[in-house]
Amino acid sequence: MAKRSKAKRTNGSGADSRRGAPATVSGRIRRRPAAPVVASHFWPPVKPGQRPTVFDLAAYFAETERWPAERLVAAQLRQARELIHYAQKMTPFYKDRLADTVAASADGLTAEAFAEVPLLTREEVQAAKESLFSKQLPRGHGSAFDLHTSGSSGQPLRVR
Repeated sequence: MAKRSKAKRTNGSGADSRRGAPATVSGRIRRRPAAPVVASHFWPPVKPGQRPTVFDLAAYFAETERWPAERLVAAQLRQARELIHYAQKMTPFYKDRLADTVAASADGLTAEAFAEVPLLTREEVQAAKESLFSKQLPRGHGSAFDLHTSGSSGQPLRVR
């Protein structure tokens, strides 16, 4: 028992480790691609060629939480429009489903047009299968991975 307490543990601590000392990590970190596929990202605003930092996000949240309701809704609808365009372009399932919404949002998405976007039901997810998966994820959004439900409360679902 005494020998074990002096040995280094799997977390790197041990009898000879210093509390508060900086940890070192070795290995390779995979770099993310520099530019997103969706070129019209505008949240949060950052200088061209730079990535947003936690400080940028905090500053943006501090600013936007004080926006008037009309400005906040306009910004949300602008982002929803980008998402709708991307889904309609990159996802076979949404190509026809969102065609009317995309046409209606040519000059900007209204709250009324957004309210007309049909909600996706569990049955539609099950029937759509692979056609619901995007052909290409935006760069910088990470990798796709599959999720499965057990179906204990209904039919099982598989999403990506």
